[in-house]
Amino acid sequence: MSISVSRISLVWLMNNILAGILLLLIKPIWSNSGLSEQILAVAVISLLFMIGNALMTFQVVHKVDLFLIFIMATYLFMFSQHILVLLHLNSAQITILAGRVSAEAIYETGFFVLFSIVLLNIGYLISENAHIQRHVLLLDDKEYSEISRNSLYYAGVVVYAIALIPTVYVLVRNIVLTATVGYAARVLDAAYQTSGVTNLPAIISTYMQPALISLLIARKPGQKWPVVAIAVYLVLYVLSGSRITAFVLLIGVLFIQTRLFIKLNFKKCIRIIAFIFVILVAFSVVSVVRSGHTSSLGSAIVEALTDSNPVISGFEEAGYTFATTATVLDNCPEPEPYQNGLSYISGVTYILPNFMTGNYFNRIPSTDSTFKNYLNIYGGIGSSYIAEAYWNFGYWGLLLMLLFGVFLRRMGNRIDRAISQKDYGKIYLVMFVFITIIFYVRSDTRTFFRNFVWFGLPIYLLYKQFYLGMVNREKSKAFFCGKH
Repeated sequence: MSISVSRISLVWLMNNILAGILLLLIKPIWSNSGLSEQILAVAVISLLFMIGNALMTFQVVHKVDLFLIFIMATYLFMFSQHILVLLHLNSAQITILAGRVSAEAIYETGFFVLFSIVLLNIGYLISENAHIQRHVLLLDDKEYSEISRNSLYYAGVVVYAIALIPTVYVLVRNIVLTATVGYAARVLDAAYQTSGVTNLPAIISTYMQPALISLLIARKPGQKWPVVAIAVYLVLYVLSGSRITAFVLLIGVLFIQTRLFIKLNFKKCIRIIAFIFVILVAFSVVSVVRSGHTSSLGSAIVEALTDSNPVISGFEEAGYTFATTATVLDNCPEPEPYQNGLSYISGVTYILPNFMTGNYFNRIPSTDSTFKNYLNIYGGIGSSYIAEAYWNFGYWGLLLMLLFGVFLRRMGNRIDRAISQKDYGKIYLVMFVFITIIFYVRSDTRTFFRNFVWFGLPIYLLYKQFYLGMVNREKSKAFFCGKH
């Protein structure tokens, strides 16, 4: 596959190389300063980088693409607490000021993340440009696109019907447990941790998200029920105490809506902003419920609206991911040694059933399970693709960011081609991959291959069966009607 770099991409490539050199030169300036001054310096630099990233993407591809969403999510989850400190909105929830992680690690992590972003940008810029070409079709394009849409819709309906009852059962169970014993206790509950056939409802319920994605993509303009189904699912999921998965799915829904169904204008942008604000309020309510400080949903809503600003609370929660990443840098390679790629290898083996690999995946610890006791007194701390890269290879893990950047650009190119060709199966497949990898902004990437093969691919294979059957029927009709 050839590499083609436009003139504007070359300009931004040089800008990013210079930005990396500049980071090396300015890093020693604040190395002996106080923690607050270091945080302020990193906050200002991250804001400048974020603006630069937005300008770069719009000048290179002239739209909001998958890479820009991913990189903006990275800024949000890595530097939101820095921004709050910059705006003098400090609180007890600012983890980077709580003394749980050393000041040296916090400063070092800030620059490690910035270097990661620079290399992501370089990988994005050196990757191929999209050359969109239409396929030569035996039937006319409109007929094929309609067959493609209907095939994905039927595949989504089949999987949705199978997953509906197990999903409702699992979500209601989790909501009850979260409301009665708390989120942390619910996560540690035996029913939640059970694996294998004994946890069959939870396994089947995992197919609900790809089913909803496929239905949203394949719905016809004006068809509302897939949107309503996603809204209900998101509400139930948030009430169960889980927020990041709902947030990631919401990003995917908004991207699909804006690329396939609606053209953005000022009024619609205001609606989206208002909708995001409501989601932030919901996340704040869930945070209050999870903390165990209130006994009812009503009082949790009142507390979320009166005792804290939902936007600030959202930034505090998101920025916890930076503290997790800093904890990894603070405790690796001593006392926790480098993994040397084991977490990625375990992810590949996770495609196979556990009995075939001797449960290898679970024998290799995750970033969360290894470092949680260094930062938190209960529950997990999450992770990030940046933290995982460092835990595996130290500073050499920065080279992985080049590969991630290339991967994200090519995924963006593929979604553009699929939309241009109205190939709904490929649109679904790339969107499933994208929504999956957005999750890794604050989680290990080692579940990617299993999620793709076990939960994303089956709907695509079912789609292909419907598609080939419909195409063959249309060819037969054309033959017997003398259209050959």
